[in-house]
Amino acid sequence: AEWFSARPDEAQAWAQSQPTPQKQTEALLRLISAWRTDHPEKIAPLLAGLPEGTSKWTLQGRYVTGLAQSDPAAALEYAGQTASPVAKAALLQDTAAALADSKPETALTFLRTLDWFYSGDGWKNPQITTSQTPESAFGPSQAAAALYRLAENHYLPEALAIAEGIAPGPIRDQALGAVASGWPAKQMQELSGWLVNQTAPSVREAGARKLVEHLLMEPQPDLDAAARWAATLPVDAKPEDARLTTIMKYWLEKDPAAANTALGTMEIPAAIRQVLEKPPAP
Repeated sequence: AEWFSARPDEAQAWAQSQPTPQKQTEALLRLISAWRTDHPEKIAPLLAGLPEGTSKWTLQGRYVTGLAQSDPAAALEYAGQTASPVAKAALLQDTAAALADSKPETALTFLRTLDWFYSGDGWKNPQITTSQTPESAFGPSQAAAALYRLAENHYLPEALAIAEGIAPGPIRDQALGAVASGWPAKQMQELSGWLVNQTAPSVREAGARKLVEHLLMEPQPDLDAAARWAATLPVDAKPEDARLTTIMKYWLEKDPAAANTALGTMEIPAAIRQVLEKPPAP
């Protein structure tokens, strides 16, 4: 690290002469880390001279995330000047995810600037380098991960507003599901009411799973409510391992009369009902 700072030009030449793209990226990451303190003015020109692609975007992401810790406005300006919309989205969402816990206000600013069409991890595929990247190329979203942690860490209204502002479609559903998954336990009633108006199956499932989790962690669990929400979840490959099965078996042991009454009125998937009504082994 001292050599990187003391002889920056030689260090850069050494890093860029590494024999493979992976080794070059690793060396440049070390170089940028050392320069952040002693030669911050050299980082942007270095990155500007690199060819577009996964390696450059990885390095830019490390740079912007570090810059956002001390100067969020400068980090946002740098990301905004990125030519490729895919690269810009990668910088914005990765920085938001990195700062969601330590600097939530900054993370929210980055997410509000993000073009959510490009909010997946598809940029990590070397072939995905243009603005014509199809939506189907994107998988798990760092932006959605950031929303999850923001909702969990006392920024539920802000995270929900961002998710609800996304254009209808799978990306919006993913973002809403992330917010639902991070919904705080103290606001269970609000989550229950919000879910009533959600139509996307993935969003309803994420919210229902969170509600069941919260309900079962109460000092006096509301088994009736937990079971009714669990009954809305998709049936697992093994019905005997389903959340509803576990809840009902516990309830039948704890309060057989109430549990049996619920069994008579609840809409329980046939596969789970069959497991619950199966006579115990002799």
